[in-house]
Amino acid sequence: MRRTWIAPVFFLAVFAIALIADQFVFVPSLHQNPPPLRHPIALSVGQVEVLRVIDGDTIIVRTASEEIQTVRLIGINTPETVDPRKPVQCFGKQASARTKSLLEGKAVILTADSTQANVDKYGRSLRYVSLEDGKDINLALIRDGFAYEYTYKLPYEKQAAYRAAERDARKAQAGLWAPETCHGSLTAE
Repeated sequence: MRRTWIAPVFFLAVFAIALIADQFVFVPSLHQNPPPLRHPIALSVGQVEVLRVIDGDTIIVRTASEEIQTVRLIGINTPETVDPRKPVQCFGKQASARTKSLLEGKAVILTADSTQANVDKYGRSLRYVSLEDGKDINLALIRDGFAYEYTYKLPYEKQAAYRAAERDARKAQAGLWAPETCHGSLTAE
């Protein structure tokens, strides 16, 4: 009697072990971002400290309970600077520098949006970011031409305001919309 079932069963067992191990093991990415926490920041508003700016739309924060968390700003996208699959895009370095100047080392307020998921597919918490004085950083980055409005799947609460800010930035040829910079094109620098 042949034992043809041994190889498929062995393969399934190895696959199941690999899936389980993936929940507990982290392999650093090419650009060495810290791993996302398995338990993202609660949906409530909360004050956190910005430890580092990854790029123009992604930051790393420390919560009041000392947890380190990666946060993706809702409603915006900035030109890429750290994605290992893409070249640095036009105005990406400037957008990252602007976010860094606004946020790094500062206390900020994170606010969830009930229309959006708590985390994205990369495990980053999705939040609006504002300074203690109430300044909406997501909106400011769009208005000043360092980011453009970005909707992922579902409309979000501040979508109309962010779209209007992008229209104004385009009209004013601010930042990445200026003819002498990118003129709205994000191709590599």
